[in-house]
Amino acid sequence: MFDSYSAALLLSVSLLSTPLVACEVNGQTSQTECTKTRVVPQTEFTQNLVVAERTDAYGIFDMITVESGADLTLHGTARWTVTVLPGGRLTVRGMAQIVDNQGGDVVIRGMVDQINAIDGSTLIAGTVGAVDGLGEVKIVHGAVLGGRVESRGQPGSQFIVKR
Repeated sequence: MFDSYSAALLLSVSLLSTPLVACEVNGQTSQTECTKTRVVPQTEFTQNLVVAERTDAYGIFDMITVESGADLTLHGTARWTVTVLPGGRLTVRGMAQIVDNQGGDVVIRGMVDQINAIDGSTLIAGTVGAVDGLGEVKIVHGAVLGGRVESRGQPGSQFIVKR
């Protein structure tokens, strides 16, 4: 039924569609190899992450940069700033101090203290302390912004955040 070529092709396709996990974070090594996503240790106490492909990141990071064409799902914590460059995608399911959206697509499902929406689109479906900037920001019914729950509409309804 399957010859060795078909099996190798099927395995290659399934590996390409699986997101990479950031390697070597705070002394923990992932079982998935990183080819383009790099953890850049500044000292033994800091971990900066540069994301250049589809990546799930677990752990604690200081600064994170999501490059154009990359797609990061942050399950862990960013202690400082997550910068999303034009064409990058970020989903926060964990926590971040500051998210600078410089032209990417950002979805907040976890907790973020401050969003600087310089450009791009940002969707708040979790908890955010404050929003600044001129970029498009929408909030989902039930999300929290500045300590207030968005109660307009029905579950799933989205509204533009006025600043």
